[in-house]
Amino acid sequence: MESNAHNINGWHWSEKDFTEWATKTLKEKLVFEEPGSSPETAFKTRIDEIRGEAFKNVRKGKLRTSYDFKVKLIATIGPDEGSDAPPVECLVTYEPFCDSDPADWEFDVRVKDPAKHSASKVAEAKKLIRREIFEKRVLEWIELYNQQMD
Repeated sequence: MESNAHNINGWHWSEKDFTEWATKTLKEKLVFEEPGSSPETAFKTRIDEIRGEAFKNVRKGKLRTSYDFKVKLIATIGPDEGSDAPPVECLVTYEPFCDSDPADWEFDVRVKDPAKHSASKVAEAKKLIRREIFEKRVLEWIELYNQQMD
């Protein structure tokens, strides 16, 4: 955060972009394997797309942090053991935003090609991919972000 002749000691306004750092560390937090209670309930994630920004600014001596992301992930749920059935893939959309409660962040799960799977398998996949699993990881990321200064 810098100052200049018009913004002495950064009192009025200064800002630093953390988007590159934030994107990298969000990816690290959101690419994971969830063991599940059995091989058919285990799943792993990969990033499909991440868009957004993160920055910190100082206004009148107060530090404010801000972030707004839209994350699209693919969650792959392993096939039943010994089954020839394809794994179930879900598109997960998650949108953490700094000025809202985590319960209000958009969270959506859609099974890709649901016709390939039984209705019970599709319903089970949607139960496995829960908001809480992702929310916990993003809240951990927020703690890291709040500590990040450079």
